[in-house]
Amino acid sequence: MFRNSLILLTTISVVVNLNAQITSSSIVYSGKSNIVIDGKKFTSGTAGVAITLSNCTDVVISNCEFSLTGSIIGVKLNNCSNVEITACYFENFQSGVYALNCTGGLNIHCNSFVNVAGTKPRGQMVQFNTCTGAGNRVNYNTLDHTFGTGSPEDLLNMYASSGTTSDPIQIIGNQLRGGGPSTSGGGIMLGDNGSHDIRCEENILVDVGQYGISAPSGSNITIINNKVYGAKETWTNVGIYVGLQSEITAGFACTGSSIQVKNNQVNFTNKNGVSNGWYNCSCCTVSNQSGNNFKSSITSSIIPTNIILNTTYCGTIATSLVENKSIDGFTVYPNPVSHQLIVSNAEKIDSVLLFNSI
Repeated sequence: MFRNSLILLTTISVVVNLNAQITSSSIVYSGKSNIVIDGKKFTSGTAGVAITLSNCTDVVISNCEFSLTGSIIGVKLNNCSNVEITACYFENFQSGVYALNCTGGLNIHCNSFVNVAGTKPRGQMVQFNTCTGAGNRVNYNTLDHTFGTGSPEDLLNMYASSGTTSDPIQIIGNQLRGGGPSTSGGGIMLGDNGSHDIRCEENILVDVGQYGISAPSGSNITIINNKVYGAKETWTNVGIYVGLQSEITAGFACTGSSIQVKNNQVNFTNKNGVSNGWYNCSCCTVSNQSGNNFKSSITSSIIPTNIILNTTYCGTIATSLVENKSIDGFTVYPNPVSHQLIVSNAEKIDSVLLFNSI
């Protein structure tokens, strides 16, 4: 399975081997900018982290494989901005991506995550902790967690984090399967500790834990066009909920009038065998709730047995170079390609970044 390739080209015609991958020790950067980390494989970490970035900006992490030991965080970002993580593969991680005190431009998209080792307070596929600003995205990723392994908590967690009114945090088009047995963890946690300015749209969740999507507090939160399925387990509770009294009591604002819950499909069975697709605490009554079906007939088949990335969105990354076969003398062939790709140009080629559908 091809996962990566960053090829530096210095000759006119080059044969590219798509099977290349470089096993790397952990990476630690502080105060750096304009970094590309591409085509690396990580199996261990320094201080429990494979890639640690502090006070860094303008970073791309792409086509990397994180096959970890369960006690390792894949990528930890501290006080960073403008970081893109794409086309990477994460497996058996304590947390996949953990971003702390970051200030905008986090773009985590088109990555594959498999098996969350946890444990609490880690146990997330992606968590933003006190991150703010525009340009924050967690879009079109997949997670497939094997039931009975590890200790996942909230698969996607926005803790005390916010976008802006005009550019909320985007959580769009993710496919998440597997969670439990935590009685507090679940799928997508939006308004944790007053998080606000978040848009959660067109995500698909299957058996992700105690809840599907939640906003226990917060404001300017949109939950729209999502699908949530949950079969009865000893820990299952509710498909989507807004408002949690303990958050309000703790002093976190919950502005129901600015929270929208629209056009979602939910089929969720709680631990007592009762259909429980929706709960709205009186502490944060949602005034904009419409078009939802909280007793939908959707099943676990809303996510296929073999999860694949969204080809409409992620496929453009994978095929853009190959499909544009000739631009001002630049040629790429053959098309399609299985093992070797020839890249040619009349002028010197400094670098080519190749993605595939993984």
